[in-house]
Amino acid sequence: MIPGVSISTDIIVGFPGEEEEDFLDTLRLVKECQFDNAFTFIFSAREDTPACRLEDITPLEEKEERLQRLNEVVNAIFLEKHKQMIGKIVLVMWEGVSTKKNQYYGYSETNQLINFSIIATICTNQGVGGEDYKIKDENNPFYNFPEEDGDVLNSL
Repeated sequence: MIPGVSISTDIIVGFPGEEEEDFLDTLRLVKECQFDNAFTFIFSAREDTPACRLEDITPLEEKEERLQRLNEVVNAIFLEKHKQMIGKIVLVMWEGVSTKKNQYYGYSETNQLINFSIIATICTNQGVGGEDYKIKDENNPFYNFPEEDGDVLNSL
């Protein structure tokens, strides 16, 4: 593990010829690597590709079940990694208003989605409705938005 580095991956389940043991190898690799993010998909043949010509005998239901099992493993890893962030102050590039009530969202330096309650904006300290917003460093695209008394990430 390298501190401050985030590693993500794309994983396709149900590739033609994939057997249960192949899939279990994938699960073992995911558990060993502890990816910070994973984009997971069921194989779908694309016209005019070599894989399109391979015989695909795995039923869709089995592919869906494998995808569900894979997602359970990656989501458990993500949850543990996110729990490790509770209580930490992180640099966040502010993006906008969150769908969560009275919150905003942005991304950490490792591209982790962060929801936060501090009002902040980029490149100006004039806020909506005349409120002043805090900016730590206008020359840096990543902003640190601790509230008064050192607010920290306290929930997922």
